[in-house]
Amino acid sequence: MPMMRSPSLFVLVGVLLSGCATPQPTQLAGSNELPPSWIDLPTEDPRIKALDPVTQDALAQLRKDMAAERNGRHYQFYGRYTDATLARIDAFNSDANTSYLVSYALILKDPTPEMDGIAATHADRLRNQALVNNANHRALADQWEYAWLMDSPGASPFPLVDTGGN
Repeated sequence: MPMMRSPSLFVLVGVLLSGCATPQPTQLAGSNELPPSWIDLPTEDPRIKALDPVTQDALAQLRKDMAAERNGRHYQFYGRYTDATLARIDAFNSDANTSYLVSYALILKDPTPEMDGIAATHADRLRNQALVNNANHRALADQWEYAWLMDSPGASPFPLVDTGGN
C-alpha cells in the first residue's frame, strides 16, 4: 500500500517555501525628488509650493538673511557664510526634506508606494511567482512520465513494479 502523506507535512513545506512575512528595507517614497539644497531652487519650483506655509516663510527669511550676509564683512573677506549661517542652512534643508516627505502633494501622488496591484507588494508577487514556477517544474516531471506512459507499467493487469517506495 502506498504511504499516505499527512496534511501537516504539506502545511510545513508550504510555510518553509513561502517564508515568514518580514518587513523589507525600502526607500522612502519621494526621497529621489529631494533637492541637494532647497536654497538653490527657484521660487516657482513645484517642490517649494508643496512645502507647508511655515517652511516656505522660513525659506524666504533665510534667503533674505543670506543676501544680507553677502553684503557683510565676513562674506566679503572670507568669501563664504559664517558657520552659524551654514548650520542654519543645513538645519533648514533637513526640516524642508521632512516637510516635503510628509506633504499632502507628495502623499497624494502615490498613497501606496509599496503596493504592486490591489492586494500585493512587489515582493509578494515575486514570492508567489517563484512558488508557482517551482510547482510547475515539479509537475512537469510527472506529466512527462505520464505522456510517455512511464508512470506505470501498462502491459499487465498485475502490479509488476512497486512504485510506492516501500
